Amino acid sequence: MRTHLPKIYTRELVDKGISQRQAASRYLHNLAALGVLREMPFGKEKLFIHPKLMQLLSRDSNAFHFYA
Repeated sequence: MRTHLPKIYTRELVDKGISQRQAASRYLHNLAALGVLREMPFGKEKLFIHPKLMQLLSRDSNAFHFYA
């Protein structure tokens, strides 16, 4: 993520959270465009799912394929 989105991924952002809703939306959509997250409609809401994390949690094997 640091390589593709250097302005988004910082330790401070992860530690302190995101201050504005629009910024959070932009970050989530950028991560979805990279393939890190998957945007899924759920009623009137949109959920952003981390598919690799869901695979690790739902399968017996813990094989992980790195991002391209």
